[in-house]
Amino acid sequence: MITPLQKLSTSFPQFVYLGEQLQRVDPNGLKCAVHGMYFTNTDAKFLNEFSNRAYVMMHLRFDGHFGFPGGVVDPEDETIVSALNREVAEEMGATRADVAFRDEDFVVVHQCTRSKYLLYFFAKRVTMDQFEYLEQTTLRAEEYGRETMGVVRVPIYTMEEGFRGLPAFLTNSFAGNAKLQLLSGLLVSSILSWEEIHGALRASCPSSISA
Repeated sequence: MITPLQKLSTSFPQFVYLGEQLQRVDPNGLKCAVHGMYFTNTDAKFLNEFSNRAYVMMHLRFDGHFGFPGGVVDPEDETIVSALNREVAEEMGATRADVAFRDEDFVVVHQCTRSKYLLYFFAKRVTMDQFEYLEQTTLRAEEYGRETMGVVRVPIYTMEEGFRGLPAFLTNSFAGNAKLQLLSGLLVSSILSWEEIHGALRASCPSSISA
């Protein structure tokens, strides 16, 4: 049976869906990268009309692409999630235990058809106070202004003409499979439904998605 995340992945053929089970170590010795999405649910509305539903954090990277905190898993990293928390500490300066990613935050793994990297993705729900801590500590981190150029809250809503908001945001340039990871996080966290995600993709680039 095809899962919703597997179905979503068909719109991004350059990234092969491998599953939703977290592996401790890749048995084939393939190179791995891991990234994580922080989000917090909210009842707030933009312009008192468009529901935010959640605040979702992404970064503007040094290369001009949008992405999530994370990076390559080093041989010294004991686990995939410990590699992610190491990267979060380096890029965001966030070392508090209450915002550390855990195994249960794992979402999905893909493989890039070009680089053959395994791409692990986590999504962690935090409180609004924790979310603001993460934003603020990123601005004070040693890597801010070098590796991380800015902190962004993704617009989850779609405005009345059907493009401004999330569809417009999806037209930006994303690092690796960060766009697929963003949509996977929104789906598995029940922030948006499959129909809403498919609609936003269609509005952002009508010719590039599967029915």
